[in-house]
Amino acid sequence: MKDQMTIVILLTVYVIFAVVAFGSAAPAPAPDMPLAKLLDYAPQDINKFWQQTFASSNKRYAAPLVLPYYLPYRTPCGDSLMNNAFYCPPDNIIHYDYNFISRIYSQVGDYAVASLIAHEWGHSVQTQLGISKGKFFSIQMELQADCFAGAYTQYARQAGELEDGDLEKAGVGLFNAGDRIGTPWFAPQAHGKPMERISAFLDGYKGGVKACFSR
Repeated sequence: MKDQMTIVILLTVYVIFAVVAFGSAAPAPAPDMPLAKLLDYAPQDINKFWQQTFASSNKRYAAPLVLPYYLPYRTPCGDSLMNNAFYCPPDNIIHYDYNFISRIYSQVGDYAVASLIAHEWGHSVQTQLGISKGKFFSIQMELQADCFAGAYTQYARQAGELEDGDLEKAGVGLFNAGDRIGTPWFAPQAHGKPMERISAFLDGYKGGVKACFSR
């Protein structure tokens, strides 16, 4: 029963993204980009988007580094955790467990990985804009980062870079990463319920970066 419910939910996510992207049923997904190429290409493309966005507002911008790890190690933000990806403001680095990313790639697809990196990049943007210094709950920061990932995805679509099935992969990835049932919205590590995360992503996808400041 649990497996059947999961399938129903994921199909619902797929339909939502298909309607948003295409207005009807989506075409069959395109083959995934090889993981090694993806981990090189995605950060470069996300960086290009934010370079242009900051430049258009005459704001200073410093691209974060994106580094994998294979075992726990110490960062300025504390010890890294396995099965995790996180942005560390003191070193302006997005750290990610390579095996965690590889598993998402294998189970969901390439754009789930790209949107995860775009989400973490969003935290770098928050730091550089001074948003992270504000008095916000964790869930507010996380949903805004999801929105930023959606804004990047809008850019990728307009540049002709999105492939059939990419939005759906992002949606399933967000759904899987949503908070467990019963997690209080004010919890220190709350990221948002699955559909809240999808909604935030779609706000950015439909409205661009500006939409992420009006949530």
